[in-house]
Amino acid sequence: MSQRNFGLIVLAIGLAGLGYELNKTRLALATRKWIKVPCTIAKLETVSQNSPLSEEETFAVVGQYSYQVNGANFSSEKISNRHCEFLSPTEAEKLTAGLPNTGPHFAYYNPDQPQEAVLVAGSDVTNVKELATFLLVTGLALFLIFKRQ
Repeated sequence: MSQRNFGLIVLAIGLAGLGYELNKTRLALATRKWIKVPCTIAKLETVSQNSPLSEEETFAVVGQYSYQVNGANFSSEKISNRHCEFLSPTEAEKLTAGLPNTGPHFAYYNPDQPQEAVLVAGSDVTNVKELATFLLVTGLALFLIFKRQ
């Protein structure tokens, strides 16, 4: 395989990953404009999991909560639009740090689709790190493609 073809493949992977990360970051930032409503948390825990990419122990934040909008009851398991799986212990702790151990609790729901809600609104450094990684991969691919021209 020539260096140019390899560069094109890496570029395609980088652009696909970049699009995925940009969309997740956009969704995470959009939740900051969602409406805050009281909720009841039925379950919220950090569970250990095995990462296919690392020998280090990783964690997932899982939960379930219910809330009301205009008299209609809804429930959700979505904690955040951020990544909630394969987190380091520090990342898992940061994700749940804003959630009080005792009530009151709040969810943020999408005013256009009230059945869509999150417990943690916004974005964080994790999104930015992943976005920067894909930009780096894409830049490397461009370098490999145009290096010989």
